[in-house]
Amino acid sequence: VSCGLLAVSTRVGGVAEILPPHMMQLTEPESAALVRGLVSAVNQVRAGGSRCYHDHVAHNHSWAAVATATAEAYDAIAAGTVLRAPLAS
Repeated sequence: VSCGLLAVSTRVGGVAEILPPHMMQLTEPESAALVRGLVSAVNQVRAGGSRCYHDHVAHNHSWAAVATATAEAYDAIAAGTVLRAPLAS
């Protein structure tokens, strides 16, 4: 993502909790769905505007920012709060 590309992942795991929707393509965990996601991501990057991805990552995903977001997530979970938004937006 920091090099100006979109992340492509399946809807399992924790990617949706880390990256905002405009920086990723989430697919079903099937090969055909992953291919469609990759094609869509390539087309989006070719359309331009990928510098904002690097800027977002540089600002929101430093070690300090990740540590803070992780601590906040654990505190929310310990308090019984359900997280619905990405840790960094």
